[in-house]
Amino acid sequence: MNVAAIIKCWLSLIATMLLLACQHSPPARPYLPSRPIGEMFPRASSPPPSCPGQYRSVIEDANGEIFLGCWGHKG
Repeated sequence: MNVAAIIKCWLSLIATMLLLACQHSPPARPYLPSRPIGEMFPRASSPPPSCPGQYRSVIEDANGEIFLGCWGHKG
């Protein structure tokens, strides 16, 4: 086989692969309206770090305390 035939064979193979790979994408999904932010995250506000009337959860690292949150009720 000569060089021209080899190149022609490779070019036809590459063209065939490109044609097979270039297919139309499926139709777009219908638009779905988003939910209101307050409904998705009803408790998005953070508790105060002092945790009045509750127990305070923290972890300590080299720089001090990292506040995790409040839990329970002090009785």
